[in-house]
Amino acid sequence: MSGLLKGLDTYGLSLKIDEYLQVYGIGHSSTCADVLSIILCGLEMLLGSMLLLGLMKPFPILGILSMLSFFTVLTALSTFIPQYRIEECGCFGNLFPMSSEKSLFKNGVLIVIAALYLFSERNITCANCNNFLLEAFTLVLVVSISFGIPVYGTLQQSILDTGGYKIGVDVKSMPTFRIVDNQYRDITDTFTKADNCIILVQKQSFTTEERIRVSHISHNNGPLIVLRYEACDTLPGLPNYVCNSNLLKSLIRSRHNAVVEMSNGIIQKKKLLNRYEN
Repeated sequence: MSGLLKGLDTYGLSLKIDEYLQVYGIGHSSTCADVLSIILCGLEMLLGSMLLLGLMKPFPILGILSMLSFFTVLTALSTFIPQYRIEECGCFGNLFPMSSEKSLFKNGVLIVIAALYLFSERNITCANCNNFLLEAFTLVLVVSISFGIPVYGTLQQSILDTGGYKIGVDVKSMPTFRIVDNQYRDITDTFTKADNCIILVQKQSFTTEERIRVSHISHNNGPLIVLRYEACDTLPGLPNYVCNSNLLKSLIRSRHNAVVEMSNGIIQKKKLLNRYEN
């Protein structure tokens, strides 16, 4: 369950891993965080599925015990050492926030249960071991699904939108939706008066291909503007506005430049290169 919830919002998990990397002095690395989020989600879903299906006993429970032990040590450091303090552990993604103290207790209980299960199953063999082809096929299928979900979420955008700005939400009702111009004057009210609008959410510098795609976007659905981090470059001829980084993280649950179409509410959110491909 933990791996599945993380896999549905791999971007949120990637941000949490990036936070851990910075707290422990490794430094900011979005690429490293993305890769680790895929591996973590995939392993958790794989081990859980193998345990439920009775594949390759006792390796799944040994793997689960190893991961629980590692994260228990990590959580203990976050709980008792101030310099490593992280308020929410991210065990169940953004859907079920959990403090480090609760996570530490939860891990302790799960380790005891896993150890008892391993002890009780020590002399039991897998019922499907005699059918090697069936077990091998099942294992390949489970591996494909377990790693396919977080890979898709990383390359495209998170399957589950946990950022608050879901399809159908009227941004006018969101207190965190604030936009400023290049002189840092708040122009949110002026912006929200438009009934229809297309927003380019710029999270990194536009590639040449993305710049070409932007030039072909139709303006029939309303004005076209760019919301960006302050550090990003701009597109000449288009209004460019700066907004809080947390807003961009919530608006689009991926690291890619994206398109948000609004008409009295958010009606569509797509990765830029996917939305306007011919």
